[in-house]
Amino acid sequence: MKILLAPHADDETLFACYTLLREKPLVVLCLPGAPRHGSPEVRRGELAKAMALLGCSWISLAHLPDLEEALARFSPAHVFAPLPEDDGNREHNLVGELAARLWPGDVTFYTTYTSSSRTTLGYPVPAEPEWPELKRRALACYESQAANRGTREHFLRPLDEYLVSWEGHMSEARAA
Repeated sequence: MKILLAPHADDETLFACYTLLREKPLVVLCLPGAPRHGSPEVRRGELAKAMALLGCSWISLAHLPDLEEALARFSPAHVFAPLPEDDGNREHNLVGELAARLWPGDVTFYTTYTSSSRTTLGYPVPAEPEWPELKRRALACYESQAANRGTREHFLRPLDEYLVSWEGHMSEARAA
């Protein structure tokens, strides 16, 4: 079984939709999200709609007190997680770092953003011709986030996605 770790409901669709469509991993919602971004219940409902559209199963660990303990119960064949980055989102980094620690060598990272820009490290994820429109439809499931001033900009960005191996990321970091 493959899993994709989504720190917040919408990260999986914003940053890894093409991976969801190609790999069909189990999506694991890790955190409830900041209250300023809306109700966790509403966001889970939006996630359910998006995953139904994309044909992916999902579960939520967002209500559990110890995320690392909950994740450690999985024995995935492969994991997709957000790339930990300097100046990246604190919770994205936490989930990516947990994945690297729990499943060393079995993680491919998807890029998200830093405080200054969308990250385009790694290699672009190829999309089938119909996938960009499907991604737009899945993003439209997140009405609360597209309408929120704090998250709206992410829904207006290009649909490109990027994957990075940990070894490739560490090589780039050492070269910088």
